[in-house]
Formats: sequence, structure tokens, C-alpha cells
Amino acid sequence: RLIMAAAPAAEEASMSRAAEVLGTLLDRMDPGEPADQLAFFRALDGAGPQGVVEISPRVLRTGCPPLLRSLVMEAACYLPWPEWLPVLSRLLRHETDLARFSLGVEALGRMGGAEALAVLQELARIRGAADFQALVVEVLARADPEQAFRHHLSALLEGSANPGAANDAARQ
Repeated sequence: RLIMAAAPAAEEASMSRAAEVLGTLLDRMDPGEPADQLAFFRALDGAGPQGVVEISPRVLRTGCPPLLRSLVMEAACYLPWPEWLPVLSRLLRHETDLARFSLGVEALGRMGGAEALAVLQELARIRGAADFQALVVEVLARADPEQAFRHHLSALLEGSANPGAANDAARQ
């Protein structure tokens, strides 16, 4: 029984050390350097979801390099942990790069679940540009087809107040 109790504690300590390694890497890495990118993904995988806690304050900072934001969006696609939800929600509200936005939305779609769908629905409401809307609606349709239908129906019904939104919904 002692061995069984010690295993989770050892694993937790290992994850904590891996999160420290990730933090050190983030302090010195060049997000555009392929070797650093590989080290980032390995360190994050080793740190597990605890690594998201290490990354969050850095990536949500105003001066965060765009390449680091891209790495984080890609990491969330490959490692779709629920801990990414608040990070992706904040990043995607203001993301101006369509490719980076697409990665983040795909990550939310891979996560699935009610919370990820809620973030996608919110993005569908607040991101007004047609190309951003189309990406969100496509992922919503794959993640929850019934919800995508309700989203389009509500946009159609909004037609008297916002004819542009109704026309977009009718096309989709």
C-alpha cells in the first residue's frame, strides 16, 4: 500500500520539476527557432496540464511575442487539456491573425465538452468579421451540430435588428 501511495506523490513531484524546466525554457527560448520549438513541446508534454499554469501569465501578457502565441495555440491542439480553456478564451477574443485564430478554435473543438462549446459560442457572438465567424461556425458544426443549427437560427431570427447577420446566417 505504501508503494501505491508513493507513486502519485512521485509523479506529482516529477510534474512539478518538469513545470520548472518549462519555465526556465520559456525564459530563454526563441519561439522562431525550430530546436527551441521542439524543446517547448517536449517540456510541456513532460509538465502536463501543470505546464499551462506556467505558460498562462507569459502568453496573456500584452507584449507576448506572436510566435509564442502560435506555439501555445498549436500546443493546445496537440494537448487538448481543459486547463487551456481560460487561456484560449482570452487569447481568441482579441487575436487578429486568422491562422493563429484558426489553431485556437481547432483546439477548442478537439477539447469538446460543454465549457469548450460555450467558449466557441461566445466567440461566434463577439467576433464580427466574416472569416473569423466562418471558422468558429465550422468547428461548432463539427463539435455540436445541433448547437450550430441553433446558432444559425438565432442569427436568422435577428434579421430585423441586424440584416447583415441574418444574411450571413442564411448563407451558412
